[in-house]
Amino acid sequence: MDLDGRRRLAGNAGWLVAGTVLARGLGFVAAALVGRALGATSFGVFSYALTLFVAFSLAANLGLENLVVRSTARAHPGQRDPTEGAETVDQVLGTVVAVRTLALLPGAVLVAILVFGQDIAWPVVILLFVHALANASVLLSTAVLRGREEMRGQTLIVGVQGALTAALVVGLLTLGGSDQRLQTVAALSYAAASLIAAAVGWTMLRRRGVRVRLPRSVATARRALVTNLPFTWALLGLLVFDRQAVVVIERFGTDAEVGWFNAVYLLILALVNLPLILINSAFPTLSRAARAADSDEATTLVRRLLMTTVALGVPLSVLVGWTASWVVPLLFGQEFAPAAQVLRVLAVAVPFLFAAIVLQGVLQALDRPSDAAVAFWIALAIGIPATVVLAAAGGHLGGVWGYVVAAVILAVEMGRRTATVMSDRRVAPLPPMVR
Repeated sequence: MDLDGRRRLAGNAGWLVAGTVLARGLGFVAAALVGRALGATSFGVFSYALTLFVAFSLAANLGLENLVVRSTARAHPGQRDPTEGAETVDQVLGTVVAVRTLALLPGAVLVAILVFGQDIAWPVVILLFVHALANASVLLSTAVLRGREEMRGQTLIVGVQGALTAALVVGLLTLGGSDQRLQTVAALSYAAASLIAAAVGWTMLRRRGVRVRLPRSVATARRALVTNLPFTWALLGLLVFDRQAVVVIERFGTDAEVGWFNAVYLLILALVNLPLILINSAFPTLSRAARAADSDEATTLVRRLLMTTVALGVPLSVLVGWTASWVVPLLFGQEFAPAAQVLRVLAVAVPFLFAAIVLQGVLQALDRPSDAAVAFWIALAIGIPATVVLAAAGGHLGGVWGYVVAAVILAVEMGRRTATVMSDRRVAPLPPMVR
């Protein structure tokens, strides 16, 4: 990789870091304030519904975001002409938008399940559903900007979303009221912020000449979905992996234990933005290298990604485990003090989560998303039964250890498949850590 390429990657990473720190930091502040206002039990109910709708917002696009990034990157190889390659990208976007309409039915089913099967008011559920749909639009608009390597634009969009969420939470929670009222205003904060961020994102795309061209026929949409199927299965695997522990804990534990888990899991989600920044910065370059069959550049980039991932993941795992006992009460209040033990267990999974996230992106950029999908489902086939057994035997902490087991299996399987793919491409062998 030449000097200009390294500078471009550094610039991309810098803007993604800025956006992530701003958005996730403010988002974490908002969640912590909601947790303090509601208490562990009520926050457990609210955060369980929010977790399901966040998963729905990710699933609504069927994993097509990475296909959008890959298509945009290959249509815009370092240039900024908004018309060149626009037709291909516009058609991909049209397919995603058409697919999202199909998500309305399962979304309605999820709304019904939560309204009639959980102790949560219907206005809260409806507002979280709106938040999920708007957030899916935010994810799509930022995917286009990442593919164009306009990370500054993504930073603006996610910054607006995070800042508005925090500001609305702070403002509306001061009104006080019952737990149901507080849950409603919190859900309203998330929905309003995501709607505004989605509007900002699509306005930016239109100014860049990006348009949505719906598929000309059902056959065209079907071909696009078949092409994207491995991305979809990888996304579904990620969503199940990410939520399996909280679902199991909800079945075997109390609402307070769900609240403890979801509170400290926010810290883990904040940390995994680091490997996401790494792979999102490198994804366009790695995707173009794969398209051009430039094995040397691909190998060099993957090596650097892995070394950086290990250098970040291991020290952070130790730091999180060491500071858990005073960080948790400081952030969420003394009522969440028992969650410190949950965080200490989750800290064990951090290096493995970092590696799995980066390697998933590598496989998708190298046109092998099916390998990433298979790795997720192998990890789940072993991890879900382990989580259920451990939760049944050891309560909520057992469920957390089940999540760690799944993370280890996932990282090992991703590494094994990445090493095989790189070997098949006749490139230099990867470091021992991924063999």
